[in-house]
Amino acid sequence: MFARTVAAVMALAVTGCSFAWSREPRSPCAQYYVVPVIDAAIAASAIYAMIDASTTDSSEKNAVIVVGALAAVGFGLSTAYGIRQVRRCERGT
Repeated sequence: MFARTVAAVMALAVTGCSFAWSREPRSPCAQYYVVPVIDAAIAASAIYAMIDASTTDSSEKNAVIVVGALAAVGFGLSTAYGIRQVRRCERGT
């Protein structure tokens, strides 16, 4: 049950903050680094959860690892996208 709940929450959240909030920032651009940093923190948390799950003998171990991997990839991509959008804003393009 817990693994299904985690999987459902991560599936809904995997799009990441940067995809939702880093479209066309207004000035000053630097303040928009907050959103990609949040995405990076969530990706790091997912990686930590995967590492932690891999060291335990739980029946939900594989589910946590798979969901963690999907979340890490999704939020990692969102981080990269957000940083790219902020840099684009700084260049004025």
